[in-house]
Amino acid sequence: MRRVASALSLLLLLATAFVWLRSYGHSIWLVYRAPEPDGSQRQLSIETWRGSLLISPGFAKGEITEQRVPAFSEGYRQLTPHWRYMWGVIRYQSPRTRLGFARDEHSFFVADPEPVGKYATFVNVHAQQGKSTTYVMPLPIFCVLFAVLPSLSVWIALRRARRIRRGRCPRCCYDLTGNTSGTCSECGTHVPHASSSF
Repeated sequence: MRRVASALSLLLLLATAFVWLRSYGHSIWLVYRAPEPDGSQRQLSIETWRGSLLISPGFAKGEITEQRVPAFSEGYRQLTPHWRYMWGVIRYQSPRTRLGFARDEHSFFVADPEPVGKYATFVNVHAQQGKSTTYVMPLPIFCVLFAVLPSLSVWIALRRARRIRRGRCPRCCYDLTGNTSGTCSECGTHVPHASSSF
């Protein structure tokens, strides 16, 4: 079980490191948007930008008006009725961060149809204004967290190999000098390389 968890953690570490490095040139933007029965809409936005992860829950309610808004790039994709995805160059007015962390309250527009077009152009849409809060976290923090379990597994494996090489039980460190049974007499751990030749 520990090996599976370590392998999964290592995979997440590599994926996070890749996203972190790519975020300086290209951003990933995932949006979940769901309408409510009363005409309001809830939105959750997850973005990467310049080494940071931005999570923005929001809520839009009120009158739908004609708005002129910046267009998304051609990297925009509709994944499901509720999920949107965009990969490309996105420039943000990032909130000021302290050690990479920040919290910023701002307004946003829920547009229909989606303003997709050439970058730096503006599109007329029907939009509903809402309020959102963006939480900014540095991506390297996630790399450190995901590296803990693989590092621990490597350390345990190295400690085990060192104990076996020194003629000790890999589990309880009991001295196995003269042991030819292949089993630790103290804790019963199987030690295939235990012998009197240590």
